[in-house]
Amino acid sequence: MPGPEPAPGRIRNLSFGLTVFVFVVGLVKLLEAVYAAWKVPAFSRDEPRGTEPHTPRLSVVVPARDEEAALEKALPTLLGQDYPDLEIVLVNDRSADGTGEVFDRFAGAREGTRVIHVEHLPEGWLGKNHAAYAGARSSTGEWLLFTDADARFRPGTLRRAVARAEADGLDHLTLVPRWDLSGYWLRGVVAFFYTVFLLYGGYYRANLPRYKKGAGVGAFNLIRRGAYEEIGTYKAFARRPDDDLALGGRVKRLGLRQRMLGGHHLVSVPWYGSLRDLVRGFEKNAFANLGYSLPRAALYSGCLLLVTVGPFAAVPFSTGLTRRLHLAAASAQLGVFAITNRSMGGRVLPLAVGYPVFGLIFTGALLRATLLALRRGGIYWRGTFYPTSLLRRGE
Repeated sequence: MPGPEPAPGRIRNLSFGLTVFVFVVGLVKLLEAVYAAWKVPAFSRDEPRGTEPHTPRLSVVVPARDEEAALEKALPTLLGQDYPDLEIVLVNDRSADGTGEVFDRFAGAREGTRVIHVEHLPEGWLGKNHAAYAGARSSTGEWLLFTDADARFRPGTLRRAVARAEADGLDHLTLVPRWDLSGYWLRGVVAFFYTVFLLYGGYYRANLPRYKKGAGVGAFNLIRRGAYEEIGTYKAFARRPDDDLALGGRVKRLGLRQRMLGGHHLVSVPWYGSLRDLVRGFEKNAFANLGYSLPRAALYSGCLLLVTVGPFAAVPFSTGLTRRLHLAAASAQLGVFAITNRSMGGRVLPLAVGYPVFGLIFTGALLRATLLALRRGGIYWRGTFYPTSLLRRGE
Protein backbone atom coordinates (compact mmCIF):
# COMPACT_ATOMS: atom_id res chain seq x y z
CA MET A 1 0.00 0.00 0.00
CA PRO A 2 1.24 3.52 -0.75
CA GLY A 3 2.45 5.48 2.24
CA PRO A 4 1.18 8.90 3.34
CA GLU A 5 1.61 11.72 0.89
CA PRO A 6 4.87 13.66 1.41
CA ALA A 7 4.58 16.95 3.26
CA PRO A 8 5.48 19.10 0.21
CA GLY A 9 2.66 17.42 -1.74
CA ARG A 10 0.14 18.12 0.99
CA ILE A 11 1.26 21.76 1.13
CA ARG A 12 0.86 22.08 -2.65
CA ASN A 13 -2.62 20.59 -2.49
CA LEU A 14 -3.59 22.91 0.36
CA SER A 15 -2.20 25.92 -1.53
CA PHE A 16 -4.08 24.98 -4.68
CA GLY A 17 -7.26 24.45 -2.65
CA LEU A 18 -6.94 27.93 -1.17
CA THR A 19 -6.35 29.32 -4.66
CA VAL A 20 -9.54 27.71 -5.95
CA PHE A 21 -11.43 28.94 -2.87
CA VAL A 22 -10.28 32.55 -3.36
CA PHE A 23 -11.10 32.32 -7.09
CA VAL A 24 -14.64 31.07 -6.40
CA VAL A 25 -15.23 33.72 -3.72
CA GLY A 26 -14.06 36.40 -6.16
CA LEU A 27 -16.51 35.28 -8.84
CA VAL A 28 -19.36 35.04 -6.33
CA LYS A 29 -18.61 38.52 -4.99
CA LEU A 30 -18.45 39.90 -8.53
CA LEU A 31 -21.95 38.64 -9.24
CA GLU A 32 -23.06 39.84 -5.82
CA ALA A 33 -21.64 43.31 -6.56
CA VAL A 34 -23.76 43.57 -9.71
CA TYR A 35 -26.82 42.53 -7.71
CA ALA A 36 -26.00 44.91 -4.85
CA ALA A 37 -25.53 47.86 -7.23
CA TRP A 38 -28.98 47.11 -8.62
CA LYS A 39 -30.55 46.77 -5.19
CA VAL A 40 -28.86 49.89 -3.72
CA PRO A 41 -29.28 52.45 -6.52
CA ALA A 42 -28.43 56.11 -6.30
CA PHE A 43 -31.25 58.53 -5.52
CA SER A 44 -32.12 59.82 -8.98
CA ARG A 45 -31.36 63.42 -9.92
CA ASP A 46 -34.78 63.48 -11.60
CA GLU A 47 -36.70 62.17 -8.61
CA PRO A 48 -39.72 64.35 -7.73
CA ARG A 49 -39.13 67.07 -5.17
CA GLY A 50 -42.32 66.41 -3.23
CA THR A 51 -44.54 69.27 -4.34
CA GLU A 52 -47.80 68.02 -2.85
CA PRO A 53 -49.74 70.71 -0.92
CA HIS A 54 -49.41 68.92 2.42
CA THR A 55 -46.16 67.51 3.74
CA PRO A 56 -45.83 65.80 7.15
CA ARG A 57 -44.03 67.68 9.88
CA LEU A 58 -40.32 66.86 9.90
CA SER A 59 -37.98 67.24 12.88
CA VAL A 60 -34.25 67.26 12.18
CA VAL A 61 -32.03 66.38 15.15
CA VAL A 62 -28.39 67.52 14.98
CA PRO A 63 -26.19 66.36 17.89
CA ALA A 64 -22.74 67.95 18.04
CA ARG A 65 -19.75 68.06 20.34
CA ASP A 66 -16.77 70.32 19.64
CA GLU A 67 -17.66 70.78 15.96
CA GLU A 68 -17.56 74.56 15.74
CA ALA A 69 -15.53 74.63 12.51
CA ALA A 70 -17.77 72.21 10.60
CA LEU A 71 -21.02 73.93 11.59
CA GLU A 72 -20.26 77.18 9.81
CA LYS A 73 -20.49 75.46 6.41
CA ALA A 74 -22.98 72.71 7.20
CA LEU A 75 -25.77 74.51 9.08
CA PRO A 76 -26.67 77.03 6.34
CA THR A 77 -27.41 74.12 3.97
CA LEU A 78 -29.86 72.68 6.49
CA LEU A 79 -31.51 75.93 7.51
CA GLY A 80 -31.86 76.87 3.84
CA GLN A 81 -34.03 73.84 2.99
CA ASP A 82 -37.40 74.63 1.42
CA TYR A 83 -39.33 72.07 3.48
CA PRO A 84 -42.50 73.89 4.62
CA ASP A 85 -43.18 72.27 8.01
CA LEU A 86 -39.68 71.90 9.40
CA GLU A 87 -38.48 71.77 12.98
CA ILE A 88 -34.73 71.78 13.66
CA VAL A 89 -33.35 70.72 17.05
CA LEU A 90 -29.67 71.50 17.57
CA VAL A 91 -28.16 69.62 20.51
CA ASN A 92 -24.90 70.89 22.01
CA ASP A 93 -23.39 67.89 23.80
CA ARG A 94 -21.04 69.28 26.48
CA SER A 95 -18.84 71.09 23.97
CA ALA A 96 -15.66 72.79 25.13
CA ASP A 97 -15.33 74.95 22.01
CA GLY A 98 -17.76 77.44 20.45
CA THR A 99 -20.30 74.86 19.23
CA GLY A 100 -22.98 76.15 21.61
CA GLU A 101 -22.47 79.76 20.55
CA VAL A 102 -22.67 78.81 16.86
CA PHE A 103 -25.89 76.91 17.50
CA ASP A 104 -27.39 79.84 19.38
CA ARG A 105 -26.48 82.23 16.57
CA PHE A 106 -27.95 80.07 13.81
CA ALA A 107 -31.09 79.25 15.79
CA GLY A 108 -32.39 82.75 15.13
CA ALA A 109 -31.96 82.40 11.37
CA ARG A 110 -35.01 80.21 10.83
CA GLU A 111 -38.31 79.91 12.63
CA GLY A 112 -38.80 76.54 14.28
CA THR A 113 -35.13 76.12 15.18
CA ARG A 114 -34.05 75.74 18.79
CA VAL A 115 -31.03 74.66 20.78
CA ILE A 116 -30.65 72.18 23.62
CA HIS A 117 -27.52 72.44 25.75
CA VAL A 118 -26.57 69.15 27.42
CA GLU A 119 -24.40 69.79 30.47
CA HIS A 120 -24.28 66.31 32.01
CA LEU A 121 -24.05 62.79 30.55
CA PRO A 122 -26.32 60.37 32.45
CA GLU A 123 -24.88 57.06 33.55
CA GLY A 124 -25.21 54.25 31.02
CA TRP A 125 -25.23 56.47 27.94
CA LEU A 126 -22.78 57.34 25.20
CA GLY A 127 -22.67 61.06 24.54
CA LYS A 128 -23.93 61.25 20.98
CA ASN A 129 -26.67 58.70 21.64
CA HIS A 130 -27.94 60.66 24.60
CA ALA A 131 -27.83 63.92 22.64
CA ALA A 132 -29.84 62.37 19.80
CA TYR A 133 -32.31 60.95 22.32
CA ALA A 134 -32.71 64.33 24.03
CA GLY A 135 -33.30 66.07 20.71
CA ALA A 136 -35.89 63.54 19.57
CA ARG A 137 -37.69 63.63 22.92
CA SER A 138 -38.25 67.37 22.61
CA SER A 139 -39.32 67.26 18.93
CA THR A 140 -42.83 67.11 17.52
CA GLY A 141 -42.48 65.90 13.93
CA GLU A 142 -44.22 62.94 12.34
CA TRP A 143 -40.85 62.15 10.77
CA LEU A 144 -37.44 62.37 12.44
CA LEU A 145 -34.15 62.91 10.66
CA PHE A 146 -30.99 62.15 12.63
CA THR A 147 -27.99 63.68 10.92
CA ASP A 148 -24.37 64.56 11.60
CA ALA A 149 -23.27 68.08 12.41
CA ASP A 150 -20.98 68.25 9.37
CA ALA A 151 -23.53 66.94 6.84
CA ARG A 152 -24.27 69.30 3.95
CA PHE A 153 -27.54 69.18 2.05
CA ARG A 154 -28.31 70.09 -1.54
CA PRO A 155 -31.43 72.28 -2.08
CA GLY A 156 -34.63 70.26 -1.98
CA THR A 157 -33.07 67.25 -0.23
CA LEU A 158 -35.56 67.06 2.63
CA ARG A 159 -38.60 67.45 0.36
CA ARG A 160 -37.41 64.73 -1.98
CA ALA A 161 -36.41 62.30 0.77
CA VAL A 162 -39.69 62.57 2.69
CA ALA A 163 -41.67 62.36 -0.56
CA ARG A 164 -39.81 59.16 -1.48
CA ALA A 165 -40.33 57.64 1.97
CA GLU A 166 -44.05 58.49 1.92
CA ALA A 167 -44.57 57.26 -1.64
CA ASP A 168 -42.86 53.93 -0.91
CA GLY A 169 -44.58 53.46 2.44
CA LEU A 170 -41.26 53.30 4.28
CA ASP A 171 -40.60 53.44 7.99
CA HIS A 172 -36.90 54.21 7.59
CA LEU A 173 -34.87 55.72 4.75
CA THR A 174 -31.10 56.04 5.00
CA LEU A 175 -28.84 57.69 2.41
CA VAL A 176 -25.16 56.98 1.81
CA PRO A 177 -23.62 60.45 1.35
CA ARG A 178 -20.86 61.64 -0.91
CA TRP A 179 -17.63 61.73 1.03
CA ASP A 180 -15.63 64.88 0.29
CA LEU A 181 -12.07 63.64 0.71
CA SER A 182 -8.66 64.92 -0.24
CA GLY A 183 -5.69 62.75 -1.09
CA TYR A 184 -5.37 59.59 -3.15
CA TRP A 185 -4.82 57.16 -0.28
CA LEU A 186 -7.66 58.52 1.84
CA ARG A 187 -10.11 58.29 -1.07
CA GLY A 188 -8.93 54.79 -1.85
CA VAL A 189 -9.24 53.40 1.66
CA VAL A 190 -12.73 54.91 2.03
CA ALA A 191 -13.72 53.37 -1.31
CA PHE A 192 -12.39 50.02 -0.09
CA PHE A 193 -14.33 50.50 3.15
CA TYR A 194 -17.56 51.03 1.20
CA THR A 195 -16.97 47.83 -0.78
CA VAL A 196 -16.43 45.92 2.47
CA PHE A 197 -19.50 47.57 4.04
CA LEU A 198 -21.78 46.76 1.14
CA LEU A 199 -20.59 43.26 0.22
CA TYR A 200 -18.45 41.66 2.92
CA GLY A 201 -20.60 43.22 5.62
CA GLY A 202 -23.69 42.36 3.59
CA TYR A 203 -25.47 45.65 4.24
CA TYR A 204 -27.00 45.77 0.76
CA ARG A 205 -29.38 43.15 2.18
CA ALA A 206 -31.10 45.98 4.06
CA ASN A 207 -33.11 46.41 0.85
CA LEU A 208 -34.14 42.75 0.70
CA PRO A 209 -37.29 42.18 2.78
CA ARG A 210 -36.56 38.51 3.46
CA TYR A 211 -33.34 39.32 5.32
CA LYS A 212 -33.10 40.73 8.84
CA LYS A 213 -29.88 42.60 8.04
CA GLY A 214 -30.51 46.32 8.51
CA ALA A 215 -28.42 49.39 7.77
CA GLY A 216 -28.19 52.98 8.87
CA VAL A 217 -25.84 55.81 7.95
CA GLY A 218 -25.18 58.58 10.46
CA ALA A 219 -25.38 61.40 7.93
CA PHE A 220 -28.99 60.61 7.03
CA ASN A 221 -31.30 58.41 9.10
CA LEU A 222 -34.90 59.38 8.31
CA ILE A 223 -37.41 57.44 10.41
CA ARG A 224 -41.12 57.67 11.02
CA ARG A 225 -41.83 58.62 14.64
CA GLY A 226 -44.05 55.60 15.19
CA ALA A 227 -41.21 53.34 14.02
CA TYR A 228 -38.72 55.19 16.21
CA GLU A 229 -40.89 54.56 19.23
CA GLU A 230 -41.40 50.92 18.22
CA ILE A 231 -37.66 50.20 18.09
CA GLY A 232 -37.36 51.53 21.64
CA THR A 233 -35.87 54.97 20.79
CA TYR A 234 -32.18 55.58 21.40
CA LYS A 235 -32.62 54.02 24.83
CA ALA A 236 -32.51 50.62 23.14
CA PHE A 237 -28.92 51.13 21.99
CA ALA A 238 -27.73 53.79 24.43
CA ARG A 239 -24.26 52.19 24.70
CA ARG A 240 -23.64 51.36 21.05
CA PRO A 241 -20.86 53.43 19.40
CA ASP A 242 -22.21 52.33 16.00
CA ASP A 243 -25.56 53.92 16.78
CA ASP A 244 -26.53 54.41 13.12
CA LEU A 245 -26.17 50.71 12.33
CA ALA A 246 -27.88 49.81 15.59
CA LEU A 247 -30.89 51.93 14.64
CA GLY A 248 -31.13 50.41 11.18
CA GLY A 249 -30.64 46.92 12.54
CA ARG A 250 -33.53 47.23 14.99
CA VAL A 251 -35.80 48.61 12.29
CA LYS A 252 -35.17 45.59 10.09
CA ARG A 253 -35.33 42.96 12.83
CA LEU A 254 -38.77 44.22 13.85
CA GLY A 255 -40.04 43.78 10.29
CA LEU A 256 -40.43 47.49 9.54
CA ARG A 257 -39.95 48.80 5.99
CA GLN A 258 -36.44 50.03 5.33
CA ARG A 259 -34.59 51.38 2.30
CA MET A 260 -30.95 52.38 1.74
CA LEU A 261 -30.06 54.50 -1.29
CA GLY A 262 -26.99 56.22 -2.63
CA GLY A 263 -27.42 59.87 -1.73
CA HIS A 264 -24.34 61.46 -3.27
CA HIS A 265 -26.54 63.85 -5.28
CA LEU A 266 -28.22 65.07 -2.08
CA VAL A 267 -25.90 64.85 0.94
CA SER A 268 -22.17 65.24 1.37
CA VAL A 269 -19.86 64.88 4.37
CA PRO A 270 -16.21 65.94 4.77
CA TRP A 271 -15.70 62.65 6.58
CA TYR A 272 -11.99 62.66 7.45
CA GLY A 273 -9.30 65.24 6.81
CA SER A 274 -6.47 62.75 6.38
CA LEU A 275 -5.64 59.07 6.30
CA ARG A 276 -4.32 59.36 9.86
CA ASP A 277 -7.69 60.77 10.96
CA LEU A 278 -9.47 57.81 9.34
CA VAL A 279 -7.24 55.28 11.09
CA ARG A 280 -7.91 57.00 14.40
CA GLY A 281 -11.62 57.18 13.60
CA PHE A 282 -11.73 53.40 13.35
CA GLU A 283 -10.97 53.29 17.07
CA LYS A 284 -14.56 54.29 17.77
CA ASN A 285 -16.58 51.38 16.45
CA ALA A 286 -14.35 48.81 14.72
CA PHE A 287 -14.17 46.66 17.85
CA ALA A 288 -17.92 46.99 18.38
CA ASN A 289 -18.65 45.85 14.82
CA LEU A 290 -16.46 42.79 15.47
CA GLY A 291 -18.42 41.83 18.58
CA TYR A 292 -15.70 42.89 21.06
CA SER A 293 -13.88 39.66 20.22
CA LEU A 294 -10.17 39.39 19.39
CA PRO A 295 -10.52 35.93 17.76
CA ARG A 296 -13.35 37.22 15.58
CA ALA A 297 -11.33 40.31 14.64
CA ALA A 298 -8.31 38.17 13.75
CA LEU A 299 -10.37 35.68 11.73
CA TYR A 300 -12.28 38.41 9.89
CA SER A 301 -9.13 40.37 9.06
CA GLY A 302 -7.28 37.25 7.93
CA CYS A 303 -10.10 36.11 5.65
CA LEU A 304 -10.51 39.60 4.23
CA LEU A 305 -6.79 39.82 3.42
CA LEU A 306 -6.80 36.33 1.89
CA VAL A 307 -9.69 37.12 -0.44
CA THR A 308 -9.02 40.75 -1.38
CA VAL A 309 -5.23 41.13 -1.21
CA GLY A 310 -4.06 37.53 -1.48
CA PRO A 311 -4.50 37.11 -5.26
CA PHE A 312 -2.39 40.20 -6.01
CA ALA A 313 0.40 39.05 -3.70
CA ALA A 314 0.38 35.50 -5.09
CA VAL A 315 0.55 36.27 -8.82
CA PRO A 316 4.35 36.89 -8.98
CA PHE A 317 5.07 33.60 -7.14
CA SER A 318 2.79 31.27 -9.09
CA THR A 319 2.81 29.58 -12.49
CA GLY A 320 0.51 27.74 -14.86
CA LEU A 321 -3.10 27.16 -13.82
CA THR A 322 -2.49 28.52 -10.34
CA ARG A 323 -1.23 31.80 -11.77
CA ARG A 324 -4.22 32.09 -14.10
CA LEU A 325 -6.59 31.51 -11.18
CA HIS A 326 -4.84 34.19 -9.13
CA LEU A 327 -5.06 36.64 -12.04
CA ALA A 328 -8.75 35.88 -12.46
CA ALA A 329 -9.39 36.31 -8.73
CA ALA A 330 -7.50 39.64 -8.70
CA SER A 331 -9.49 40.83 -11.73
CA ALA A 332 -12.73 39.85 -10.00
CA GLN A 333 -11.74 41.89 -6.94
CA LEU A 334 -11.08 44.94 -9.11
CA GLY A 335 -14.45 44.41 -10.75
CA VAL A 336 -16.15 44.27 -7.34
CA PHE A 337 -14.37 47.47 -6.31
CA ALA A 338 -15.31 49.28 -9.52
CA ILE A 339 -18.97 48.26 -9.51
CA THR A 340 -19.71 49.11 -5.88
CA ASN A 341 -18.02 52.50 -6.03
CA ARG A 342 -19.20 53.46 -9.50
CA SER A 343 -22.75 53.23 -8.21
CA MET A 344 -21.80 55.95 -5.71
CA GLY A 345 -20.54 58.31 -8.37
CA GLY A 346 -16.87 57.76 -7.60
CA ARG A 347 -13.95 57.91 -10.05
CA VAL A 348 -12.76 54.34 -9.74
CA LEU A 349 -10.12 53.77 -12.45
CA PRO A 350 -7.31 55.83 -10.86
CA LEU A 351 -7.98 54.15 -7.50
CA ALA A 352 -7.87 50.60 -8.86
CA VAL A 353 -4.06 50.74 -9.04
CA GLY A 354 -3.77 50.95 -5.27
CA TYR A 355 -6.50 48.43 -4.42
CA PRO A 356 -4.34 45.82 -2.62
CA VAL A 357 -2.59 48.53 -0.60
CA PHE A 358 -5.98 49.95 0.42
CA GLY A 359 -6.87 46.48 1.69
CA LEU A 360 -3.71 46.29 3.77
CA ILE A 361 -4.31 49.73 5.30
CA PHE A 362 -7.96 48.95 6.03
CA THR A 363 -7.34 45.62 7.76
CA GLY A 364 -4.37 47.11 9.59
CA ALA A 365 -6.64 49.87 10.92
CA LEU A 366 -9.18 47.26 12.07
CA LEU A 367 -6.58 45.27 13.97
CA ARG A 368 -5.01 48.40 15.44
CA ALA A 369 -8.40 49.57 16.74
CA THR A 370 -9.05 46.13 18.25
CA LEU A 371 -5.71 45.95 20.02
CA LEU A 372 -6.00 49.51 21.33
CA ALA A 373 -9.47 48.82 22.73
CA LEU A 374 -8.17 45.71 24.47
CA ARG A 375 -5.11 47.49 25.86
CA ARG A 376 -7.09 50.50 27.08
CA GLY A 377 -10.04 48.47 28.28
CA GLY A 378 -12.44 50.59 26.21
CA ILE A 379 -12.67 53.35 23.62
CA TYR A 380 -12.44 57.12 23.46
CA TRP A 381 -15.27 58.83 21.61
CA ARG A 382 -15.82 62.58 21.38
CA GLY A 383 -13.49 63.21 24.28
CA THR A 384 -15.07 60.68 26.66
CA PHE A 385 -13.71 57.26 27.67
CA TYR A 386 -16.16 54.35 27.65
CA PRO A 387 -15.00 51.05 29.24
CA THR A 388 -15.58 47.82 27.32
CA SER A 389 -17.65 46.48 30.22
CA LEU A 390 -20.17 49.29 29.62
CA LEU A 391 -20.17 48.84 25.85
CA ARG A 392 -20.73 45.08 26.05
CA ARG A 393 -23.91 45.70 28.05
CA GLY A 394 -25.21 47.64 25.03
CA GLU A 395 -25.12 44.55 22.82
